[in-house]
Amino acid sequence: MRQPAEFVRWWRGREGWESETIAGIPTGWSPKGLYLRIDGRTVVLDRDEWSYCDSSS
Repeated sequence: MRQPAEFVRWWRGREGWESETIAGIPTGWSPKGLYLRIDGRTVVLDRDEWSYCDSSS
């Protein structure tokens, strides 16, 4: 689980559907979601908001 990965979050904005993409190294799981290491800090991505994004295709 130490390979860089991208995750995407979608929400309904004023102009329609909007998205945010975040990239980092997954390091483990918490009860709330996934620990992601980004630029030397660790954040938790909520499992109900974020999805894995395969940008290689």
